[in-house]
Amino acid sequence: MVPYSGEPFWDYNGEISESTQKDQQKLIEYRNHWMKVPIKSITEFLKTGSASDIEVRIAFPEGVACILRQNEGNRLAKCLHPKRQVFELALHVCGKTLDLNPKDPRTWILNGTDLHQLKKYDEALEAYDRALELYPEEGPEILEIWKNKGVIFRSLQRYKEAVEAFDRALEINPDDLELWVSKGSVLHRLERYDEALKAYDRALELYPEEGPEILVIWRKKGETFRSLQRYKEAIEAYDRALEINPNYPELWVSKGSVLQRLERYDEAIEAYDRALEINPKRTWYRQTWYWQRKGDALCRLERYDEAIEAYDRSLKKCRSTSDLIDILRSKASTFRHLGRIVDAEKCDCEADNVLGC
Repeated sequence: MVPYSGEPFWDYNGEISESTQKDQQKLIEYRNHWMKVPIKSITEFLKTGSASDIEVRIAFPEGVACILRQNEGNRLAKCLHPKRQVFELALHVCGKTLDLNPKDPRTWILNGTDLHQLKKYDEALEAYDRALELYPEEGPEILEIWKNKGVIFRSLQRYKEAVEAFDRALEINPDDLELWVSKGSVLHRLERYDEALKAYDRALELYPEEGPEILVIWRKKGETFRSLQRYKEAIEAYDRALEINPNYPELWVSKGSVLQRLERYDEAIEAYDRALEINPKRTWYRQTWYWQRKGDALCRLERYDEAIEAYDRSLKKCRSTSDLIDILRSKASTFRHLGRIVDAEKCDCEADNVLGC
């Protein structure tokens, strides 16, 4: 690939060069050059490390804008431009382009994408709406816009609008696996569980092979069945996901919690132990959750001493006030089962102190 041969747009401090500020047309030429380069080539160009610093800086905004869609941009951006956020730079380029050509729909999409990543959701929606006005026909660009709008509405917890956006995208491509999964997750949030299951089933029809995508769908089906209190079906769904990846600790804990609902406490404990065995150094909030659930199951089996030990392990990892209170109350109840009233009162007192009573 032949690098762009024009004057660099950024100086070595990561700032827009004076000459670039005076000649906005350079930004347009620069953008047009890189938009013609295949994404794979840009990715390879930035990864090789063989390009000069100037060439990397020239390639940076549009190149990284493409790479970000492959979830590699943040790491590369921090290495290449430590003084600026990657999306702010890309946004600057899009803004300058739109100053000269405000009717360029593709730039409005890129603008919306950068705003989305900066969590400027309302502005991103405005950019996508502007792009919709400029695209006269249905096509892949329109599909991308509606899909992105759905994701933003979901981030804003505007779930009904998210469903509408995903439906508009599905009108264009009814065989998009990701869209059906996204729609299902939003329907779940709206407690429209039966519709969510239909969306997940449609996704399974579209992707019959085993793989990470299928794991996600079965996990989400398990969550939906659990919300419907259809616990046996939830276990079946979790088991299907565990067939694909038996080393997924959260799945074992989810399965354990459903087994607990069915009063199958021994099996629930086995599931929690499996989660702890897979990753004993899991992040603190996961550890708290795992040990607390195990303590609850042990208490149900009247294995009170072991339950106390599990609660203590949970307390060591706990950093959440609400969880801390719950665990202390459970521990106090367990002490009462053992006839250790003084210890129970100490736990209750500690919980009251956390509450500020």
